[in-house]
Amino acid sequence: MKAIQTIGRDYKPRLDKVKAIEKRKSRIDNALVIVGLFFVTVATFPSLYNVVWNGGTPPPATLTGGVCIGLCFYLLRALRNFKHLWGYAIGETIGIISNGTLFVLALA
Repeated sequence: MKAIQTIGRDYKPRLDKVKAIEKRKSRIDNALVIVGLFFVTVATFPSLYNVVWNGGTPPPATLTGGVCIGLCFYLLRALRNFKHLWGYAIGETIGIISNGTLFVLALA
């Protein structure tokens, strides 16, 4: 019986370390996601500004519609595991709004 307690005491610190490493990795992953999605999402802002405020020509509806549909699928995936993929959910929502706006303007 004493041997089992010793094994448990030896193994618990290892499990705690593994859990701490996974938590840290999750934070780093979310930070990387936010930075990456920031650049991807912000890439549509110049086109959006040009179309809405300067009266420019919107990108083709096939491009903006296709990107918007793809973002919807990514958003659904992120919402299924929101606890770990909340960064994706935020970025995808911003992307859907900006690409959806460009899509509607391209159809008009």
